[in-house]
Amino acid sequence: MADSTPDTRPPDAPDDPVEALTVDALHTALNDAGYICSRERARSVMAALMTDPLGGFFAFGPPGTGKTWLLEVLGDILDMDTFFKQVSPGSREEDLILDLLPDENAESGIKKQWGELPKAVRASHEGNTLLILDEWDKTRPTADAFLLDFLQNGRVNYGDIQVQANMDNLYVCITLNDERDLSGPAHRRMPYLHFEPLPPGLVREALRRSHANHPYLEAAVNLYVRCELSMMDKSCTIQELQQLLDAIRVLGPDDADWDRLVLDYVTKDRDNHRLLKEAEDVDPADWDDAEWAQGHDTEPLDPSAYGPTGLPERTARAGQPTGPDEDDAPRLPPMADVKGYAPPQNDETPDLGAAFAALEGRDSVYDALTRQESPAEAPDRFGRVQVQGDTITFDAPVPLMEHDGYAAELWGHPGEVVFVEEAATRADLRLLQQERGLEFISYADEEIIGRYDGLHLRWTPDMGAEIIVPTARRDTFDDLFRGTWLNEADIAGPADLPTPVLARLGTQQAGVVEARHADEPVADPYFAGVFDYWTQSEQDTVETAEVSGYDAFMDHAEAHADPLILEGDAVYALFDGLLMGLVGDENDYLVVSVTGPFDPALESYLQHWLPNAKLSLRRKAAVQVPAKTLVQDHGFGVVRPSDDRPSPGKKLVRIEDGVKSIYRDGHLTVGTQMSGRQITAHRAELLIGNIDQTLDEFTG
Repeated sequence: MADSTPDTRPPDAPDDPVEALTVDALHTALNDAGYICSRERARSVMAALMTDPLGGFFAFGPPGTGKTWLLEVLGDILDMDTFFKQVSPGSREEDLILDLLPDENAESGIKKQWGELPKAVRASHEGNTLLILDEWDKTRPTADAFLLDFLQNGRVNYGDIQVQANMDNLYVCITLNDERDLSGPAHRRMPYLHFEPLPPGLVREALRRSHANHPYLEAAVNLYVRCELSMMDKSCTIQELQQLLDAIRVLGPDDADWDRLVLDYVTKDRDNHRLLKEAEDVDPADWDDAEWAQGHDTEPLDPSAYGPTGLPERTARAGQPTGPDEDDAPRLPPMADVKGYAPPQNDETPDLGAAFAALEGRDSVYDALTRQESPAEAPDRFGRVQVQGDTITFDAPVPLMEHDGYAAELWGHPGEVVFVEEAATRADLRLLQQERGLEFISYADEEIIGRYDGLHLRWTPDMGAEIIVPTARRDTFDDLFRGTWLNEADIAGPADLPTPVLARLGTQQAGVVEARHADEPVADPYFAGVFDYWTQSEQDTVETAEVSGYDAFMDHAEAHADPLILEGDAVYALFDGLLMGLVGDENDYLVVSVTGPFDPALESYLQHWLPNAKLSLRRKAAVQVPAKTLVQDHGFGVVRPSDDRPSPGKKLVRIEDGVKSIYRDGHLTVGTQMSGRQITAHRAELLIGNIDQTLDEFTG
């Protein structure tokens, strides 16, 4: 059947607007559409659109420099079917391919549908299509592998979504804000267009088109220059200046307050406002001296330096002359290369689905990891570290308790690390949801998946919590787990101490710090943590007379605590086997560190404050017993990995005498939990004895 769609184009219109482009025509069209730019910008855009095998480019530069606006205008003037995907922090391949929508009729409450990317691929078979991926560098680094395949082959292969683009009709433009580096292969697939702050002349031209004869037009241009010279975090945009001029026109000279309006429409926060104030003393002529305003920080290349070289078209074989100057040419390679002073290399392809880290294979990352692991026979395999191609992966996760020591050297390096907390419960995740804003995106009996500003968390009853953390997001990680691991700064500012959310995870670090404040050593506690007032009535403050066992506890503390220490509003009491403290502005945080069996006189006091919280008693030690022996002779069983999440590390589990023993990679963790009325001196003594006995069994 013939296509019945009427042809509404003018008779002289070209079949393909892109193929018919000229630099001058594109420059005129962009400016007419409101995107004020130089002819050089139009020239770069046109060249990038004509590039094979896929037309498009990376738009690279700081926020506010017009990257996204250019792409939106480009789609309009070239009459392309445009698909726009705003990338969110921590996005994965699935987030780019599928859209998740609420659906009360679906069993899960969520309906999946094709996202903008596969829609664009399908549309490319109907005509020119523009796909805009905005702020790609917010994605997880593992998404770069998917991007590479897509840019190279134009295909999407995910589950039952299998589509192939018409590469002649598809144009892809990707904006980057320099939040992270793209993987080497991915960033080589398309040209980079660098976006810098607009010259003041172009800003003036844009404002003249929208606000001709406005009495404060030149003031707005001056404001733009000073904003740029102030080095605010985000560039001042033309749209913000236009809104400012609109506000001045609406309010009139009597009500328009320049300071307030600039804060509301341009600087947006007090820190930027202070930077702008400081820039009032800067000479606007300094614009010409700013390297970023020139578009480059080096002298331009000299084309004459790249003329024909007269080099032979093939490499000479060994022993054959290469030319008249052959005898003068250096022939010796560096001695370090000859002697093999080189980093480990291989051509392996990493299996990121089974890995517990994906880090750029930089020498600095490799060096950082050597500070945490023991050497092994091969330099590309030691501890949990594997060098695979240009990527460094882990074949085992990092326990959440070890994050402070293990990850300290990795923060800031491009990549992701998986932390695990095997003792985490469903209630722990619920508290993170309620008190930290963790977002559940999949919720079932056997699996909970959550995310928090670029972090992803997965929990199962058997494996506990698994947290995928981009190493560029330390602040986000600290915010989610604030107070879980204590340091001196936290103790010094008790207002920031945690609610009971996962407080039990910071065992070793918390114990050391608490003991330091109590001026007594607390060696290797079984538990250490901080709890909010979490009474059965869930009150934030209570009268001491209402606290069960308070008088008995204070009498016992005065008689037996060694010592009882007052530090400002805080009080610490060190007993045999137990350190306790009340800290905070209103003594509304309870510090607990269990170092051994404690006196029954302390039971009711602990039970009053911790009716819904848990004390997770545990110890960890290296063992030399082979995994096979643990299974055959000591009752350990293999934890079977799920089909969608294989576990490359050997994890063996045994539950005996009320304690759970977990073996992985030569280390044995033995522990259990007490909660509410189970927190008794007798039970603590029994469980501590069982923990120690189990460790003695395997450590000798």
